[in-house]
Amino acid sequence: MKKEGGFLAGVILLWIGFFVFFPTLATTGILRTLTPWVTADWPARTGIRSTTFATHHPKQTAIALKADLFRGNPEVEPVWVRLRRIAGENTGSWEKIPLIHQGETRFERLFEAGSDAVEFQFLTRDVETNIQRIDFVEAPTLASIKATVTPPQYATMVQSQIFELGNGTNNRGRIPVSILESSTVGLDMLPTTTIVVPQEGPQRDEWLRSTFNWSNNKKSDQPDDLDFQFSESNGMWHIDWRADRSRSIIIRLMDNHGVPNIDDIQVVLDVAADLPPEALITEPSADETVLTTARIPLKGLGRDDIGLDRITLQAKRSTTWRKDLVSVDAKGVREAEAETIFDLTTANAQPGEVFEITLVADDVFQIDGAPREATRSSPRRLRVLTRPQFEEETRNTIAAIRQGAIRTNERQANLMSREESPTAQVRPQTEISERISNIRSMMDGLEKRLDRNEIQDDATRSLIDAADDILETAQKQSESARNDLQEAAQMQADGAEKTDSIKSKQKTEDAKSAQGEVRSELDDLAALLDKDKDSWMAARKLEKVAEAIQQSEKDRTKAAAKTIGRTREDLSADESANLDRAADSAKTAAQAARETIEELKQRAEKVQKEDPTRAENLRQAAERGDNESLAARMDQAEQATRENRLDEAQQSSASALKTVQKMIEDLADDEKARTETLRRRLATLVDALEQIVRQAESTEELGLALITAEGAEVTKSSPGVAQMAATLSLNASGVADEGRAAGPSAQRVVRLIERGAEAEGRAASALSATAPQIALGHESLVRATALFQEALELVRQQEKKNDEQERQQRAKELAQAYKNLCDQEEGLLTATASLVNKDGDRRVLVEARRLGVEQESIRQAISAISEGSQDVQKSPTFTEATNLALDAATRASTDLRSGPPTQSTVEMEREVMEILRGLVTALGEAAKKPDDPFADPSEDAGGGGGGGGGGGAEEEKPLIPPLAELKVIRSLQQRIYERTKAVESTQMPVDVLNSLSQRQDSIAKIADDLRKELEKKMAEKEKAGAPVLVPPEGEPPIKLEPEAKDPI
Repeated sequence: MKKEGGFLAGVILLWIGFFVFFPTLATTGILRTLTPWVTADWPARTGIRSTTFATHHPKQTAIALKADLFRGNPEVEPVWVRLRRIAGENTGSWEKIPLIHQGETRFERLFEAGSDAVEFQFLTRDVETNIQRIDFVEAPTLASIKATVTPPQYATMVQSQIFELGNGTNNRGRIPVSILESSTVGLDMLPTTTIVVPQEGPQRDEWLRSTFNWSNNKKSDQPDDLDFQFSESNGMWHIDWRADRSRSIIIRLMDNHGVPNIDDIQVVLDVAADLPPEALITEPSADETVLTTARIPLKGLGRDDIGLDRITLQAKRSTTWRKDLVSVDAKGVREAEAETIFDLTTANAQPGEVFEITLVADDVFQIDGAPREATRSSPRRLRVLTRPQFEEETRNTIAAIRQGAIRTNERQANLMSREESPTAQVRPQTEISERISNIRSMMDGLEKRLDRNEIQDDATRSLIDAADDILETAQKQSESARNDLQEAAQMQADGAEKTDSIKSKQKTEDAKSAQGEVRSELDDLAALLDKDKDSWMAARKLEKVAEAIQQSEKDRTKAAAKTIGRTREDLSADESANLDRAADSAKTAAQAARETIEELKQRAEKVQKEDPTRAENLRQAAERGDNESLAARMDQAEQATRENRLDEAQQSSASALKTVQKMIEDLADDEKARTETLRRRLATLVDALEQIVRQAESTEELGLALITAEGAEVTKSSPGVAQMAATLSLNASGVADEGRAAGPSAQRVVRLIERGAEAEGRAASALSATAPQIALGHESLVRATALFQEALELVRQQEKKNDEQERQQRAKELAQAYKNLCDQEEGLLTATASLVNKDGDRRVLVEARRLGVEQESIRQAISAISEGSQDVQKSPTFTEATNLALDAATRASTDLRSGPPTQSTVEMEREVMEILRGLVTALGEAAKKPDDPFADPSEDAGGGGGGGGGGGAEEEKPLIPPLAELKVIRSLQQRIYERTKAVESTQMPVDVLNSLSQRQDSIAKIADDLRKELEKKMAEKEKAGAPVLVPPEGEPPIKLEPEAKDPI
């Protein structure tokens, strides 16, 4: 019994422990046992809860239904979602869909939104969640974005722009152009759904921060401070701000249910800063050395990305001297050019000074109404030299050109010596052409440098013209060689047949011949530049002698201040030392004179063979130095200075200086003498060549007859033709010798004659053989005739060129004569104007009479020029201008000698000055290289062709071309117009009107005659087939109206 009681007690204890530790299970077990009619489920062994909290979701995307299994083993326990779709009033049936385990206790399932709403709950084997509902709605977005860009106020040349950016998705929100910094950017946006915008306050600021996320660039999501303005009107949003940097604006929308936009909405804009303007000096292209008389063309180019306000060319000499040379109002354009001519005489330039030329560019940029600092270009420096320094640089340039020609010649020789295919020679020959072109550019730059510095060095300019002529021929021959080599190479590359192979060899031979011509031309150029150096060096030596004499005079003048009138014994030690120093200067000058005279003689001997004319001038200068005792006079000056006989020393020194100046003039006359000698020799050469050509043509006709002859006739006639060819060869060689005496300009002609003589010699050999080679002989005769004709044509062209150079020289000399008188008249005008309205006392009357004599002297000089110049007499316009000037000068002279001058006197003098100024300007046109559209059409015909016979003398080209005539007519018209006005404003006699009326009629007749002459020449030019120049479209015809005054 005890045993059973113990067992029962153990069971009771077990139940009590079960109730204590598992009360829910115990209770459920008792209920299910004792009251089976009552529903009592066992406690769930799993637990699940929903982690899907959204009540609304965009229709366009799937939603992830998520749940968390917080009780149970997620690795083995299945989890489901039970859901049903709701579309409008229709509710679907429940579906049970398993969830996918996502790790740990998380389960989810993507659900595609295909209805208006969905109801769902999560469940496991023994538990389920409450039913939830999600409504599917349209996601918020922007229906449209419009960007308006307004440029800053200063950028008036930039237009406002509007850009339609769509809805801002898929990169459509990028503004396609860069926006100018400081522009105002406005965005107008229309949301597709209602989005409540908070009222003003912190909540609104926070909403703006979250909706419009500022960043400096599209890679950054860090918000910036709010620096834009936001407004809303009728559902349209608007923001605007000043574009201070590039931005990427990310727009994040959230509707009233918390649904965000799906696609990224982004507005991207690139902001470009308004860069400072760019300023460049384009002319001169590099720093230059100049003379005090230089007139330097200046050009500056300003550029800006938005617009320029003004560009200014400035010259600066020191910290205290700065001058605006020209200023251009750019008016907002992006590129503008300023140009002017900087006349260094207006700046009183002195050797040793340096002028800095800069372009100052201001753009339209402003910030807070203030412009930024202007941009200054890198300076172009103009260093002022003395005349000897400038000439030294000129000669150094010529020496560099000579060395370039020698090196190019060596390259050509090396190329000819190489046994290479035509293909391999094409490129090297092209490089030689480029080298020659570069040398021509250097020569052209040298000529322009002389122009800019107002250097009227006829010898150097003549040298430049001759050198350019040689280089032009050398370049043409080099290009011809290159073309022949290219053709030969192409024939070889194409696998030429026998006939083409012969042509290929001929092209190669032609190329070699042209290469030989290149070498000959470059040899001529080197010789030309070398010989010219002799004259220049001689002139430079004489200039140094003159400088030495002048230095001795300065030292003597300095010493004379304390020693004059005293004996050597009375002088102090310092005074004696100063006197000896002055004497030593004279001794140095005497030694320099001896050395220079000797060097002149040596240089004359050196160039005697190549250039007899130049040798004669050098010899003449040396003889003048000997005959006028140049060195001896300076010895006398030295001795007299040492003995303090300073007046005697001064006379000897002055006489020596005059001798040196005459010697320099002798050398300066070298070019004129050479031109005249060349003219005579070319004329002789033309006559000789014409005879040679006639003989060659006759011999060629006889050779042609031999081809058609037969048998015995050939044997009988060929020796006679051979003898004629041999004689012609000898005659041609003699003519070549004559051509060599004509100097470098005729060397090309000489080579052609020599080649023609060689061809005649080959013909003689071929025709005099035992078995005459008729075809070869005739071919050589034809070749010889062509060479002689080409030589004749070249000589005629050289004659024309020399005539044109001589015509230009006459124009320069005549212009200088008029300019000298114009300067005198200008000084007279200033003096006369100072006496107007002065009381007629004796001093005024005496000065007026003196000025009257000076005016009469000018009038006589004008008359002398007219009477002594056939060029003036041949020009009706110059004759009329001269008469008008003489009339005004006569009236002015009469007024001055009869009493105090009046304003009418001043006007007459001004009349003379302005007429002379107009003549100088017109002659400046005549002195230029010919570029006359009204020239005689026959002038370009080359002088009559290559046949024998000159065909008669050509009419000499007038000194004053039609364009210059027109300028004079316009100037005269201006003078008459001003004199007519002066009749009313001065006391000028009324009878002057009659004279003016006659002058007007005369000018009208001259203008009409000139018009008819021009029309006649234009018709002849058109008839000859030459191009006729017509004014550009919209260009007004020339009118006889008063013109602006041209500077002299």
